[in-house]
Amino acid sequence: MNKRATISIIVLAFCFVSFLPVNDAWSQTAPTDLVIIFDTSGSMRDFVKGQSKIDIAKEALIRFIDTLPETINLGLIMFNSCNAKKVRDIKPASLTERNELKKAIRKIDAFGPTPIGETLKLANQLLNASTNKKRVVIITDGDETCNLNQLTTWSEKNWKAGIKTYAIGFAFGYEPSPELRRIGIYMDAGDNQQLATVFQEIKQLLERDDKKFDESQRSADEKPLVSFVGKKGHFKQFSPHQGRLYLSLQFNSTYEANFGPEVTFTVLEHGYNVYLDNQSFEVRQEEALKIKVDEMANSPLSGLEGFVYLEDITIE
Repeated sequence: MNKRATISIIVLAFCFVSFLPVNDAWSQTAPTDLVIIFDTSGSMRDFVKGQSKIDIAKEALIRFIDTLPETINLGLIMFNSCNAKKVRDIKPASLTERNELKKAIRKIDAFGPTPIGETLKLANQLLNASTNKKRVVIITDGDETCNLNQLTTWSEKNWKAGIKTYAIGFAFGYEPSPELRRIGIYMDAGDNQQLATVFQEIKQLLERDDKKFDESQRSADEKPLVSFVGKKGHFKQFSPHQGRLYLSLQFNSTYEANFGPEVTFTVLEHGYNVYLDNQSFEVRQEEALKIKVDEMANSPLSGLEGFVYLEDITIE
């Protein structure tokens, strides 16, 4: 158990201004094109707590769609034997279009293998011409079973194309493969309640991602004395958190890779992480950074964004 239990309300109001528009710094919006990849493999017929996986996933996905802002345009892909099938092209987020998308989801059936790589390839094709932010959400209950090379290839190509992927491993029953965990921001969900929680977290990340930040709008008491925004840095060889890049400000989930001093990055945001120390029951504050990993030759880690503690990195 992590000794830090992040206080959500405080975190929402701190220097990163995460998810909540405390002032006008996040008032501008930027449209996003989002492709949903839905696992229709035969194992989705299996049951979790008396309900089939596919029915649980459908219900959770429909609720997720209902909560998304109108700035997010949606498309849908499903598995089709060892191929990918486009169910709905990316469409503007009108009420009529979303109702049609939900109808298409309700008609989905489960059969066949798990061609994750092929669906990532098709998602790339759908998003390739987009000038909006490009995102993918995939829900799957198993590893790639058709072509592992395709999975690795298109995971890397999508990262390099600026396509951020949120992958949900649903009721696996075993440890997912490293290849699946590395296709993007990976999250586990074991049942319907956990799946609903994961979708809620992804919604918050998408909404946060959907905003344009105006640095000039921060109040003086929200800023560190010296800002590192825009500066370059690298991970320390030895540090308290061993070169971890965290997925969110809760600092309780990380990318699988550990980052060494050869990995450089650019600072996107610089602020404070406010948390409750479970041992002293005191509210504490630490400097933290949001960073973007620099391009690295033939590496799927290029372009990753996440959060680090100031004590784990060196600013150049």
